[in-house]
Formats: sequence, C-alpha cells, structure tokens
Amino acid sequence: MALVMMTGAGVGPAVADDLSSYDTVMICKGDTLFAVPAHPGIRIKGISVSTLEEDRDNPRRLFWKKGDAPLRVTGFTINTLVGFNKTAPPILDLLLGRASEYRIVQLRIGAFYEGDLDDWTEESRPSDLPDLRELPGHNVDRMDSYLRQKPTLFEFPLKFRCSKGLPIYSEDSETYHCGAFGILPDGTRFIASYDTGRDLPGHWPNVDQPTSDWEAPIAELEEALGNIVVAYGPGNRVCD
Repeated sequence: MALVMMTGAGVGPAVADDLSSYDTVMICKGDTLFAVPAHPGIRIKGISVSTLEEDRDNPRRLFWKKGDAPLRVTGFTINTLVGFNKTAPPILDLLLGRASEYRIVQLRIGAFYEGDLDDWTEESRPSDLPDLRELPGHNVDRMDSYLRQKPTLFEFPLKFRCSKGLPIYSEDSETYHCGAFGILPDGTRFIASYDTGRDLPGHWPNVDQPTSDWEAPIAELEEALGNIVVAYGPGNRVCD
C-alpha cells in the first residue's frame, strides 16, 4: 500500500480556545501514523495518556510530550469522562476542531481488517427496511444488528449493534446505546459508540430512521476520523 497523506480541519487557531489549546499526541499503530488531540480520555492498554508535565513521573499515566517518538500501540480508545472531569470537550468536537451536532461516548481504534468489501458484507441478509441488511444476532435480547448500505464511510458500509433502553437515564422509550463498526482508510477497524435518546445532547438517529437522516452524522464521523489519520503505508518512515 502506497503512502497516503490525509489532511483535515485539525485543531488550530481558527477554532475555539478550549479546543485549540489541546496538545496532539502522535501514535503509531503498525505503519499508520495517528495525530490525536490529547483528550484526557485517551487510554492505551487501560492506562491514561497525558501531556501534562505534572504527570511525567506518575506511574498511573503514560506521559508523552511534543518531540517524543510516537507511541507504538496495537490500539487505543478515547472515552467520554463523566463526573470528575466535566471540562473535557466532547470527543467529536475535539477531533473535528469545531462544535459538532453529534456526540460519541467512546472511540476504539483496534485491529487491522484482513478482508475486502465482500467479506465485510457477506454475513448480512435482506431486511424489510430500505438500505438496511440484518446481521447475525439481530432481534436477540433487545439487540438490533444491522448493516447500513448507505451512506458509506471510507467506502465501507457501517455495521450497527444497538441495545434498547440504554442509557438508563434517558427518558426516551426508544433510546438505544449503539456501536458503529467500520474500517479506516488504512484497513484498521474502529468502533464509535453513541446514544440515540432524543432527550440526550448530541443524540444520533435510530438505526432504522431514513437514510437522509444518516448523511450528516456519518459525514461528521468520517471527517473526524480522517483528521487523525496522518499517513499510512510502507512509505510512512515515521512508523517504520
């Protein structure tokens, strides 16, 4: 695979101070270089990543500063922090460098996907809903499992697994907690978790809502993910 450079809005002077003030952590996963704003919810193997000088010698933190070699990982997560750190900006806002109408509660960057598009979709079967195909486990234990054919994200359809009635603090009777499963341009798997309760800030549409309702949130997610993938392929010397 040839080296690909990706650019996006990023985090810079054009955005609000509370977003542009965040450092960027450089991460190598295989031959892919990620540039991730230093959200306090970043975890690598369960350990929090910090760019704060006060955490340099903290055994409970993985310290990184500008100029250090990229962290070498097999995956990482960004979690929404509640309670003790309510000042952390929403994950999508930080990755986009601007306010987003939508929120995700966790982003997981994981293993490399070895298959192709046909492999990705082969376990799905037709459903009665437009642009949706059922996946194994659908309609079992209050779980909806679908593959959404349109719109795609980085040319792959997203897979959704949604649990009804979550989060429990939503008063919307049709609230779901969902994971959107997809593939980054370098072939890395990701999961973006979100909520659909209409009384929750940044809620997403339910998976069975019309395709037109999905164009905006998927476009926001694709832009956000594109912003953090800097380069990939054998020509990426940074992650040799």
